[in-house]
Amino acid sequence: MKALQFEINNQRKVVALKEFFSSEFPNLKLEFFAKPHVTDGPHSDKIVTANSATIADCRAHNNDGILTIEPGMTTSELKDYLRDSFGLKAEIYKRGHSTWEIGDSGNQSLERFDGLNSYAF
Repeated sequence: MKALQFEINNQRKVVALKEFFSSEFPNLKLEFFAKPHVTDGPHSDKIVTANSATIADCRAHNNDGILTIEPGMTTSELKDYLRDSFGLKAEIYKRGHSTWEIGDSGNQSLERFDGLNSYAF
């Protein structure tokens, strides 16, 4: 699998990024938390669910650019990259037997983690 690229700017819809990620990793789901109430403050614990939400509704700082997701990244590396480069706090979920569960790939790549059974983590 090749690296995935997605343009990040304030006008892009969160749902577009989530769908883009899930199209490449069908057993993983990317969710975003609401932006901090104050500049450089902690993110909310509230996951953004509205389809109308934009990247601006989620991020702590306005760094536009191209998000590049390497299949060899771990979940921690991707979450750190989203936070540090784009001001986005995200969580990655893995499809469980009947629900979505918070996923931690450990040292497994996103590509490999996506293919593992839910009981493997």
